[in-house]
Amino acid sequence: MSNISTVGQERESLIRVLSLLSDILNSISADFSELSNRTVEFIIGTQTKSTGAWTGKSKSEELYDGKRIIYLLPYAGSGNATLNLTLSNGSTTGAKAVYRYGTTRLTTQYAANYYIPMTFNKAKNGWFCDADYDTNQIDRLRYANAVTVAKETTTAAKLICGDSTGYKMLTAGVSFDINYPLFYDATARTEGAVISNLYLIMPSLSVLTIINGLDANWTGDIYKILYVKGTLSGDIFTVASNPVTTTAPNSADGFCYIPIGMMYSTYQVNLNLINAAPHSYINGRLAKIDSAEFSINEVADGVEFRNSAGNLIYKIPVMKEA
Repeated sequence: MSNISTVGQERESLIRVLSLLSDILNSISADFSELSNRTVEFIIGTQTKSTGAWTGKSKSEELYDGKRIIYLLPYAGSGNATLNLTLSNGSTTGAKAVYRYGTTRLTTQYAANYYIPMTFNKAKNGWFCDADYDTNQIDRLRYANAVTVAKETTTAAKLICGDSTGYKMLTAGVSFDINYPLFYDATARTEGAVISNLYLIMPSLSVLTIINGLDANWTGDIYKILYVKGTLSGDIFTVASNPVTTTAPNSADGFCYIPIGMMYSTYQVNLNLINAAPHSYINGRLAKIDSAEFSINEVADGVEFRNSAGNLIYKIPVMKEA
């Protein structure tokens, strides 16, 4: 009897141990399952054409705050992107907006076969890309901060010029202070508006568009420098009636020329305003005007001091005896 009782007790003890081990294994399995669900998941897009309605399949049972994925985009985006995931239980999340950053939607920035890291924000009910896509750091140079105000209502995609009181569109007859840089403005402005996001370098522009009021029949020479043409009086540049040209002077003609880029067709320019300083034909060549350089000339009624562009700086009259 004692042997039978002992065997029974050992069996019960073994059953309790096995049950305890089973509970531990189930707990570990649940923990690993939860950990697996909270790691970055690789998801391949399932859409079959270029679209803004992105789809895919997830191993998660729910869409939770902070879920991170790397999404393989099979076709280029089109329009405002949304992502609708099919979950492991067969339900779908519904189309959730995809954002570049803040409230700016992701649209056509990414081409086919891009790997896009994204995080789900439950409060915003949308997906946010980890890294912003910005072509400005590749082929253009932008002033992001507010730097001036509009002196007039302007249209988009114009070259603008100005002074201490603000900026306006560059056109024939307009005057501006050469101490203030020229800018390309891609945005239309209303008079008095604060201006930001101006460009010093911008590729692939039509000269017929960026110069306000330019003759529609204007053409330039391919691979030549494009100049704004005008006259200079002190620091004030006045644009000529024919505002731009690709023909540099081969003799002194009384005009100043500001280089603003290089032509790549007869009407298109790669705009570069970094070195947009007035030049004049001096000593046999077109050279940058330096107001610190001047000449002293004796004239009939005194002595004139002129800068390298020939502009009068100061005049000392002849002192006549009484």
